[in-house]
Amino acid sequence: PTVGEITGSAEVCENSTITLSSTPIGGAWTSSNTAVATITSAGVVTGKTAGTTTITYTVTNTKGCVQSKTKTIMVNALPNVSPITGPTPMAVCVDGTLQLNNATPGGVWTSSSAAATVNSSGVVTGKSTGTATIAYTVTNSTTGCSQSATVEVTIKGNPILTINNTSVNEGGILVFTVIRTGDACSPQNYSVKYQTIDGTATTAAPADYVATSGTLTFLPSESTKTISVQTNADDIVEGEEYLTLRLYEPENCVLSGGAANLDATGRINDITDGTIMVEKYKPTTPDITASASEPSTDGSFRIRFANPNVTCVKNVKVDYVLSGATLNTDYTVDTTVPNVTTSTATIPKGLNHIEVPIKVVNNFIVEGTRTLKINISNPVLMP
Repeated sequence: PTVGEITGSAEVCENSTITLSSTPIGGAWTSSNTAVATITSAGVVTGKTAGTTTITYTVTNTKGCVQSKTKTIMVNALPNVSPITGPTPMAVCVDGTLQLNNATPGGVWTSSSAAATVNSSGVVTGKSTGTATIAYTVTNSTTGCSQSATVEVTIKGNPILTINNTSVNEGGILVFTVIRTGDACSPQNYSVKYQTIDGTATTAAPADYVATSGTLTFLPSESTKTISVQTNADDIVEGEEYLTLRLYEPENCVLSGGAANLDATGRINDITDGTIMVEKYKPTTPDITASASEPSTDGSFRIRFANPNVTCVKNVKVDYVLSGATLNTDYTVDTTVPNVTTSTATIPKGLNHIEVPIKVVNNFIVEGTRTLKINISNPVLMP
């Protein structure tokens, strides 16, 4: 029989295939060295190991006559590729990065999945949760044979940060706790910036607290961190005051709810003694035992905070009732004085006291000594 020349490539890489052909169809394919390459009945040659083998195509006709053609096939070795190295476990967060390395020069990095990309320097960037096979492929420029090293990288959802509200008595330390939930993306640290923001508590003199800002950094093994804010004690009646601690610009993590900023409230409890008392007071003679008398010696009551150093950030209105003498017959209240009426007196903000001037009425009546008493009640912070 007449047998055509064997056509097809004369070279194949290890672990790769080529297809040979000849005529007429129906012949038998054999390899002289199956350790180097094998061939199927369809002419598909598989390289096994570097070396050469002779491929034979044999045709036998109906009369038993045999004819063969041969072709030498060279199996080229694959290039050696070092293993891919990187952190253990191979994991990265969405939007995070992971550095992989390979000691063999000249290779190309590729990713099998849209869940992660990899650049020419081996930096893997997480895109969505899942897994991706990252390959580093080296190609022999002479033979065209390629060899790859691969690793599987897990892409995790970002850790989520939350922060608590907190409170403290003035002069103490507000401690805010930042908590990480979800998996940490080893080996990356994750961080968030923070700063205090004035509310009713301010850093303007006299400051209620010490302004604080910085960057909070978590190691992969850490799930809880704290931020401390020093508050200041004073002698000012203020009531509860509030400040805000804001988290922003998270890195390798996200803030709860996906927000750009996450706020927590710090409450400063006012422990200033706001006790209010009243005393007799004669303006021209600062003697609390001084008394008023007819015909023209006037007196005064002083309504004040018990602690002489205490003031208030707002006006404080105090109700009062006078008894023991008759208004307009024995005395009058000088309501031309600001913040004083016949039934209320208002301590101005920033001051410690208010005087209620008592004007004696000379009524020309023999009536003996009368004791004018004052009862104070219902102190109220004004808007």
